[in-house]
Amino acid sequence: MRSPGPVPCATRTASGRPSWYTRTDRILGVALLGPESGETLAAVQIAMLVDLPYTSLRDMILTHPTMSEGLNLLFAALQR
Repeated sequence: MRSPGPVPCATRTASGRPSWYTRTDRILGVALLGPESGETLAAVQIAMLVDLPYTSLRDMILTHPTMSEGLNLLFAALQR
């Protein structure tokens, strides 16, 4: 399991901290702080329910303008 420090999201007022299993890249959880975090958490929850790797969210094209588009930046910042 890997969990980095806070990772910047799409705005200066939001930050996130994901946890994932390094062997399979599956998302174990995420903590988000900022406006519209509930919207973003729902997208991560769906990815977790269907057992997607974090790379799917990193590479996904997300709706603009929403806070969920910050998921690309959040998961792009992860180091293996």
